[in-house]
Amino acid sequence: MKNSSPRTDITGNSMTCRAFRQQLSTCYPEGEAKAIAFLVYETLFGLTPTDIYMGRDEQIDDSSSSLDDILQRLLRHEPVQYVLGHTTFCGHTFSVTPSVLIPRPETEQLTRMIINRETYSQKPPLNLPLKGETFAPSFRKGIGEGLPLSILDICTGSGCIAISLALAMPQSQVSACDISSSALDVARQNATDLNASVHFFQADALNLSNLSNLSNPSHDLYSIIVSNPPYVMEHEQISMEPHVLDYEPALALFVPDDDPLCFYRSISTYALRHLTTTGTLYFEINPMCTEDLRTMLVHQGFSNVTILDDTFGTPRFLIAKR
Repeated sequence: MKNSSPRTDITGNSMTCRAFRQQLSTCYPEGEAKAIAFLVYETLFGLTPTDIYMGRDEQIDDSSSSLDDILQRLLRHEPVQYVLGHTTFCGHTFSVTPSVLIPRPETEQLTRMIINRETYSQKPPLNLPLKGETFAPSFRKGIGEGLPLSILDICTGSGCIAISLALAMPQSQVSACDISSSALDVARQNATDLNASVHFFQADALNLSNLSNLSNPSHDLYSIIVSNPPYVMEHEQISMEPHVLDYEPALALFVPDDDPLCFYRSISTYALRHLTTTGTLYFEINPMCTEDLRTMLVHQGFSNVTILDDTFGTPRFLIAKR
């Protein structure tokens, strides 16, 4: 570690991790401020919490004002993932910008659940099965005997679901779409950075009539269709944190109060026609709409419609068979 004068903050005090955290505590709960400070110092200077406890943050390189800039952005409630430009998802580092939602832990749980259900192994590569889940072979019948899984991720955003599935199940054929061209730019860069084979294309999840011509060059049937679509109702904005409302893309978050199932209806209608005979539909869902969503899918003709909880005991995932 380079020995230099300790960084100073806007008050003239030494910008140790402790001082950085104290300033964050004026805007964030203490535990969150501590976690953010540790993440920033690890990302910028490679310091672990142990290094910080040993006082090595007092010898950080003072050659730029990046730390001060980061502090000011965080004090304006900008999410730390956007400030640093990346986040971790399923063990991989994904670039994130304000063009895409920051991947949530529940979305990671959905992705791991798909991998665990669809990959045959005594010890799955991402071993976080939900209670009662079983493992299935990663090659399915439906398109033809022994052909690899064909996967479509609708409303892909940063590409975190599609890319993680492609990396965990490299024998699969993975496609992903989003309405936002800037989101697709981020997703494609993430796929390139992580050396993942995913076919990305632009499509409106509320108008999927032409999707079969764009999504899969070889066929238009899928073993898996997965989506984490917009599902936050407009009236829920009053309880949301500023770092979400002010910075994350509203296009990827909100649905009208008078039609909260609009994305699910469009995607499930498409899935009825484009899943294989043994195909599975996976959704991340709004806990406030679980029964209405279950009823809608049953009326559409899906079977084995199952609602599963996330790690906090909140209904968060729907699985349905064609």
